[in-house]
Amino acid sequence: MPGHIKAQNGSSVSLHCRAFAEPEPDIYWITPSGTRVLPNTVSDKFYMHPEGTFDIYDITENEAGLYTCVAHNLVGADLKSVSVEVNGYFPQPANGSLNVRIKSVATNSILVSWKAGPGTLAPNIKWYTASGVNHPTTAFSTRVPSDVQVYNLTHLSPATHYK
Repeated sequence: MPGHIKAQNGSSVSLHCRAFAEPEPDIYWITPSGTRVLPNTVSDKFYMHPEGTFDIYDITENEAGLYTCVAHNLVGADLKSVSVEVNGYFPQPANGSLNVRIKSVATNSILVSWKAGPGTLAPNIKWYTASGVNHPTTAFSTRVPSDVQVYNLTHLSPATHYK
């Protein structure tokens, strides 16, 4: 899947997404407005085929933005995004940062949440230990689908400062 597609007003666009895993993954798409589109969903603008292809009909600047394909199964999830530009238009996010809130804290985990506006890119969450001179800094990161607005950071060490 290409990372960027240019379309003309009134045309149709097909975004292809395939995922192979064991067990077989379920696939869905997230539109720029944050709507989750499941297989066999039909509307006047969209259709998602069971194998993962996402069709956009009679495209206008209202449909321009970031579309994210999410494949998930019991083992985990993966995602890939494609930006769709219509007649040279692509919506720009108002602010590139997220306001992250701590929802709960446990011995080895912390639950964080955020509110993202429409068209926001899939968040890349990074956290790391703020260690002293004698201990190396350990860094972690993860990407989450753009429709997810809560994440549980697990396997944290007690009495350790994280940023």
